[in-house]
Amino acid sequence: MCPLGPIALCLADGALAQRLVRIAIKDQKDATKLGLEYLQESSRKNALDVLLEERDGEYQTALADFNAGECTNTCTIFDH
Repeated sequence: MCPLGPIALCLADGALAQRLVRIAIKDQKDATKLGLEYLQESSRKNALDVLLEERDGEYQTALADFNAGECTNTCTIFDH
C-alpha cells in the first residue's frame, strides 16, 4: 500500500488516471451547461414577468376605463 493512500495508488496507474480526468472534465462540462441553461431560463422568466406586468397594467387601465364608462376603444389591449 502506498503511504499516500488509495488515491495515490489510483493515480499511479496512468490509464486509470486518464479515465478519472476525463470523467471529471465531462462532469464539469455538464455542470457548466446546466448552469448556463438555468441562467437562460431565469432570464426568460424575468422577461416574461416584466411583459406580464406591463400587459396587466394596460388591462387594468382599460378595465377601469370600461367600468367608468370611458372606454373609447375596446380592441386596444387585444391588438398586441
